[in-house]
Amino acid sequence: MSELKILKASRNEIIKIDCLENLKQLKELDVNHNKVRQFEPNSFEGKLPIKCLKIDDNGLKNFMHIQKLLRLQHLFANSNKIT
Repeated sequence: MSELKILKASRNEIIKIDCLENLKQLKELDVNHNKVRQFEPNSFEGKLPIKCLKIDDNGLKNFMHIQKLLRLQHLFANSNKIT
C-alpha cells in the first residue's frame, strides 16, 4: 500500500485543518476555496513533511502555527484576510 503524498480537498467547506499527523509522506496539501479562517495549535502536529501548502481563498486571518511546517517551500495564500 502506498502512502498518501498529495491531499486535494479544495471546495469542500472545510473550516479546520487537523488529524494529519499520521500522514507521514504528505508532501502537498491543497485546501483552496474552503472556510479555514485560522490554523489551530494542533493543525500541523507530528513533523509533517509538507513542502507545498495551497490555501487560496479561505478568509485566513494570519499564519500562526504554520511555523511547524519545517519543510515548507511553496505557500499559495492568495485572496485571504492576512493582517
